[in-house]
Amino acid sequence: MLFIKELATAGPNADLLGCRVVEIYLRVQLGIKASDGARHDEAADHFTAAVNASALSSKIIHLIYEDLVMLFGWDLRSLLLTTHQKRCQAFLSAGKLDEALKAHQYMMDAIDETAKASCHDWSNEFKEQCNTLAAPYATTSTAP
Repeated sequence: MLFIKELATAGPNADLLGCRVVEIYLRVQLGIKASDGARHDEAADHFTAAVNASALSSKIIHLIYEDLVMLFGWDLRSLLLTTHQKRCQAFLSAGKLDEALKAHQYMMDAIDETAKASCHDWSNEFKEQCNTLAAPYATTSTAP
């Protein structure tokens, strides 16, 4: 990550957006590693940093940086959706239901209709997991 920041400040011809895309991709990879290691809070931090990066919202980023796709096999087209989904799951796995639901709502507001359609099943499953996690805390009232 430090190397990417050095590249971004190296000179007047630095490709700041390109550096940002690489940084985002690396943060997502760090988040995945943290999730795999059951370090869910750390994972959520990495995914949140990636989501908050302005370059992530570009719809044409995969076209601009086609060379990154070709050289490294990176799937920049689905990076936004993947990052959002993994962020939601990291919060949920960390037991942070409120943050997970907020992250899900943020994701649904940030992605386009095509992405919403492609993650419909995932979204329903995620909401079901949230309901399951919330069930023990639900209050039940009994009427006399």
